[in-house]
Amino acid sequence: MADTQIVTGKMLKGLFAERGRDTHKKDYGKLAVIGGCKYYVGAPLIAECGAAALRTGAGLNVLAVPDFLCQAVYGRVTESTVFPLKSADGFISFDASEFDILTKDITAACFGMGLGKCPDAGIITEYLTVSGIPVLLDADALNFLADNKQYLRAFKNRKILVTPHAGEMARLCGVEISGVLKNPVDTAKDFAKEYGIIVLLKGADTVVTDGEKIFLNTAGDPCMAKGGSGDLLAGIIGGLLAQGREPLISAAAGAFIAGSAALKAKESFTQYGVLPTDTARFVPEVLKEIISL
Repeated sequence: MADTQIVTGKMLKGLFAERGRDTHKKDYGKLAVIGGCKYYVGAPLIAECGAAALRTGAGLNVLAVPDFLCQAVYGRVTESTVFPLKSADGFISFDASEFDILTKDITAACFGMGLGKCPDAGIITEYLTVSGIPVLLDADALNFLADNKQYLRAFKNRKILVTPHAGEMARLCGVEISGVLKNPVDTAKDFAKEYGIIVLLKGADTVVTDGEKIFLNTAGDPCMAKGGSGDLLAGIIGGLLAQGREPLISAAAGAFIAGSAALKAKESFTQYGVLPTDTARFVPEVLKEIISL
């Protein structure tokens, strides 16, 4: 298959070069994880779990959730900061001045985890994607885009990354899920090319493409077939984006790191018992192996 590469640890070694001694946290970027609603408290927390973004090298991480969720979040978050967002009827309510403060010094954003059917999803998506920073859109942000293609059409030449599973990809494309499963590579490639974005299509072999280059990630296991695995993946990729990595290689690397960490977690917790938070604990071991190659 032309321009297709299998992702390996050796391929990613250059992403994790020895750091200079005279550096500090702001040299390594700041990620904002934005999501949550009255129905989904855990999704943004899992995206942050084990400080996934920090585990992959980001310097700072802020978890932005609806204000009413903050009390539930404070006791769960240690290395990251929490930013309360205005809410209405259990969903994030967009306030431009508030988002200006949140995004003032971030270098990447993840948006959509646990968002629910947020009435302000469109204006938040537009705000983030015109900011110029890399933005990962996942989960409920993708469901919003499936019904509002005009936002997708405005994405070209921007650093936008979408991370759908097969069902979300089918909704984005307006096709049956069987069509996506039958030909995931071409589906992802054609969609990425049409809209000028990066697509990470989750599956047994995850496809990452910008419409030209294609990376296949074969690291992973059915132990990841559990709610929250995608949220964790978003946090890992977000940490790489925040450090200034290109969206395409960030997505490919994130898929490999998450899949490899899940395989390690399976050794301790079995194929049945692995939780996304378990997988997060093994991210440093995967990085250690990549660095030592």
